Amino acid sequence: MPKYLTTYGRDGSRVCTIDGVVVTQAEFDAAVPAKPIEAGCAFHTPGAWPLVSNALGVHRSQVGEAFEHARKNGVPTEFTADGKVILRDRNHRKAYMRMQGYFDRDGTYGDN
Repeated sequence: MPKYLTTYGRDGSRVCTIDGVVVTQAEFDAAVPAKPIEAGCAFHTPGAWPLVSNALGVHRSQVGEAFEHARKNGVPTEFTADGKVILRDRNHRKAYMRMQGYFDRDGTYGDN
């Protein structure tokens, strides 16, 4: 796999190299396409839902039991086959975490 490197001189000039060979910026940009900017942890963004959480999930052998537990406690929740919990929206995430006794340190205004 080639090694791509961009460095900047003290004068602000950009030097692009591919496997140690200096190339033009156009050659470098053609070899390394730009990546889209990701949302990161922007849970409040509508496009971030549904959220699949491994941290709130269960062991794959407990999926049926967890599904029933959530349903009986008034927070119907789906799980993936490997035990990850599928959270539909902010309100569902808040209700599920509250039911399980978790405090959401990543929550924003109104999430806790």
